[in-house]
Amino acid sequence: MLLDLGTAGRCRGSGQILRWLDAEPRHRRVGTWLALLAPRAHGQVARRLTAAGVVRPRTVRRRLLTTAVVHVPTDMNRAAWARARLSVRLQRGEPLSAPEARLGGLCLVTGLDDFLLTGLPAAARRHLHRETAARSPAEIAELFTIARHRLDGAAHRRR
Repeated sequence: MLLDLGTAGRCRGSGQILRWLDAEPRHRRVGTWLALLAPRAHGQVARRLTAAGVVRPRTVRRRLLTTAVVHVPTDMNRAAWARARLSVRLQRGEPLSAPEARLGGLCLVTGLDDFLLTGLPAAARRHLHRETAARSPAEIAELFTIARHRLDGAAHRRR
């Protein structure tokens, strides 16, 4: 699910993380914070988005009689809006806002760019790469690089 980054930033709990970052001035490297935040990130983000009414938990059946909890959007139109808006802007070659560039960067890092760019010309992919690079501050670019390396490493370990 691609959500509106503005909504995610207003969820309860994001201020707590910013206060934690501010209280640890000796730790400023993105990789350090990624290592500290990653183990709890999924649960914390799911709780904040559930509390904000953006998603709701649903238990689904998996193989071998196991179950898992997934988080589904409460409003599919709202959930699809960020993707639709970003796709249209890429197709038209329009400049991306900073939050759109971050969303595009996350799509590139996680492989969701294929989903985002389905049916669009190759120029849209080039535009996504240009805009993401041009509008990402150094810290965000570093985060994308670290995430890409970790995801690549995880993919290699599964083979």
